[in-house]
Amino acid sequence: INRIFRSAANMNRAQVQAKDVLWPFLLMTMTNVIILTAMSLVSPPQWIRMDDPHSVDRFGRSTHSCGG
Repeated sequence: INRIFRSAANMNRAQVQAKDVLWPFLLMTMTNVIILTAMSLVSPPQWIRMDDPHSVDRFGRSTHSCGG
């Protein structure tokens, strides 16, 4: 990024290659993977389904439920 702004100040064309972008991209991706894995290990997401006891069909099966 600094190279681009310095080139713009001098009115020069800046050439950005894949290797210039690769390391920051990998660093941010690995940081996200580590943080999200740690969050899932510490407090995994849970789904709890609750049936509405007042809405049943003629066979006794629940027709409405909510989860959270």
